[in-house]
Amino acid sequence: MVVAGIIVNARDVTERRQAEDELVRSHHLLEAIIEGTTDTIFVKDVDGRYLMINAAGASLLGREKREVIGKTDHDLFRAELAARITEADSRAITSGRPCHVRVVGRRDGRFQTHLKG
Repeated sequence: MVVAGIIVNARDVTERRQAEDELVRSHHLLEAIIEGTTDTIFVKDVDGRYLMINAAGASLLGREKREVIGKTDHDLFRAELAARITEADSRAITSGRPCHVRVVGRRDGRFQTHLKG
């Protein structure tokens, strides 16, 4: 058998690898900031399901983070409180601006809410 030619295909993936490394570093930095605060930080989808919540937020709810992910406020709170939070979410989506909900735990085990925005 006689070999008539060889085809070599080479690509420099240095830039792609550097971009991937930077993305990983950015993700770790963002995660450190989110988990390093004592404030509640969360992300919900358009149906109001929690996609992400930090440890401070889960602790406020008396739950583990994995117990909150995928749930809605109606799964986690009394109907009245869930309705108020859902209202704040709707306002934020409609206005395109954040709406701050301050939830204060009371000694009787209930929560008091304050909406701003």
